[in-house]
Order: sequence, then structure tokens, then C-alpha cells
Amino acid sequence: MATAIVQSGNYALLIDTGFIQDGFTLNDSTKGVLNNAQYVLDGTTEFADVTSGTTQINVKRGRRDVGDQFSAGTMSFTLNDTAANGVFNPFDTASPYYDTDQSKPGLAPMREVQLIRYTAANVAELLFNGYVVNYDYNFALGGLDTVTVYCADQFYLLAQTYLDEYNPSAQTSGQRITSVLALPEVDYTGPTSIATGTVDLGHDSAYTVPEGTNVLQYLSQINDTAEFGRLFMSRAGVLTFQNRIGNTLSGSVVNFHDDGTNTPYDTVGITFEADSVVNRAVVGA
Repeated sequence: MATAIVQSGNYALLIDTGFIQDGFTLNDSTKGVLNNAQYVLDGTTEFADVTSGTTQINVKRGRRDVGDQFSAGTMSFTLNDTAANGVFNPFDTASPYYDTDQSKPGLAPMREVQLIRYTAANVAELLFNGYVVNYDYNFALGGLDTVTVYCADQFYLLAQTYLDEYNPSAQTSGQRITSVLALPEVDYTGPTSIATGTVDLGHDSAYTVPEGTNVLQYLSQINDTAEFGRLFMSRAGVLTFQNRIGNTLSGSVVNFHDDGTNTPYDTVGITFEADSVVNRAVVGA
């Protein structure tokens, strides 16, 4: 259910509680029926809408300067647990989010989290999709108990994964990224949008990627030292790799006006820094 935020629109902040709501269950007269279209083998987990209990949300995505590469997107938000009568305490066994059958918190690290904004036509658009990495519970004697939740996108998962010794074949940059994501020790199952790439890798001679190489660092190396394209996680959680930019001289795709027409804006700033100026000369023999 969307919650209206003054002068900002309708939003929903959802946290995966870990409860399987439509999973196949043996010896159950309803959930245990074979070939059941409603209760399936894997099932999907239930999401709790915590928007109304949230006092602030901060999202950081993208890059600061045009010459930077993309880092992991992050989100943090604070929940008012006093107003919610303690239900946001992960270890409150009376909380509706606590899994009494498994004796474990439903609100826990590595649960999926989604921030959604609804358009004027009530169409849901993801602003952030990632995972909880930390819960900070803050007790205040005589005051408000709050829970601050820190989240990161799927880049965080790749940064926690390491390769076995890897002997890649000759591939383009995009093909190499696809191959790495499919390795057994990586087994990346999230959605992807991977361009083919314009640079050939490993065509000169065979080589070995050492055991223990960090997956995210290796993917970034492919892009940063070979393709010079874009490697990032979209706001919807899609791992995206784009080829290097070609001709960029085209008409504007959005116009900002302060007269009530086109796209409005609040402030204007100009950045003129040395690290945004790039001169490159290449001489071939």
C-alpha cells in the first residue's frame, strides 16, 4: 500500500520478511496438492510494507563525476519502533515479522528491500532494489526507540564473492562478464543486461585469473582497463554493462524550464573541475 509523502508523491518501502507465502507443503490438504498452480515448489517470500513507520530515507546511486566509475548503490532508512509498539525489533518474538516456526527474525540482514514510487497513473517504479546489510537498534530511555537499516544493491553480493582459479577463453568484454557471472562459485541469478562489448580479451595469449580474485573487482577491471563503458546496477536491480560511448552529439532528451513548462527544477549549479577535463592522444605505428 502506497504512503503519500507531502509534495513528493506516493511511496512504498518494502522489506522481505522471509516468510514463504505460496510454497508447496507436504501433507497439507491445500498446499500439498501436486501440480498446484498457487502453491509452487520454491514459493515466494512475503514483503512487509514499513513506509508508515519510516521517519527518513536516504538513497545514493550513480557517480559523482563523469570520469568516475559506478560504485554500489546504498540506501538507509530509520524506523520509529516506539510508535510501532516494538514490532521493528528483529528479536521481538511477539512481532508479526518474527518467524516463530523457525525461531528466527523475519527482519534480518540479507533480506531483499525495495523502495517504490508511484506515478500519477499509479504505476510502480523502483527507485532502489537491494539487500539489508545491517540493522542498528537504538534504545532511548524515556524517548523514541528507532531502528536504522542500511542497505546495498547487488554489487555488495559480488563484492563478497571470490573466484576459483579461472582460465578464460578469447572473448569480447561483454562475453567475459557473462562467463564470469555464470561460474559455479559466482552463480549470479539476478537479472542482467549485458552488451556484447567492443574489445577483444585474451585473443593474444592464454592467461590465468588467480584464485581468490574478487568478482566485482575483476568485472570492474574488464570495464575500466579495456572497454571504458559503463558497468552499474540499475535502480531496479538489473546488472547492466554498456559498450563504450560512440557519437554523443545529439539533440537534448529533456528540457528544464522555470516558467511552468517542460521539466521544472529547483536549483542550478555549475561544476568546473580539473578531474572532469580529459585529454587523450593515441598514436599508432
